[in-house]
Amino acid sequence: MLNYILSIYRWVIDVIQQILIVTSLVKDPEFIRGFSEAFSILSATVVYLILTIFQKLKGLVRIFITVGWALLLVCLVVKILAG
Repeated sequence: MLNYILSIYRWVIDVIQQILIVTSLVKDPEFIRGFSEAFSILSATVVYLILTIFQKLKGLVRIFITVGWALLLVCLVVKILAG
């Protein structure tokens, strides 16, 4: 999981570097590469948002599973009582 997160992090850094190099009119690409490292906080934010979304989805799945089990138990009880 950590390797996956690190690869996402590195990918976002590379994307930012390429965007800055392509869209910048600066003649020194090394300056842009160094500047993109300052945007590493952006990629950390992206990773944080991804993890937050997964955590929220985990809670939603937990609710669906709980409701599903409750409905299954209710159906079993009704079936047993109805004979």
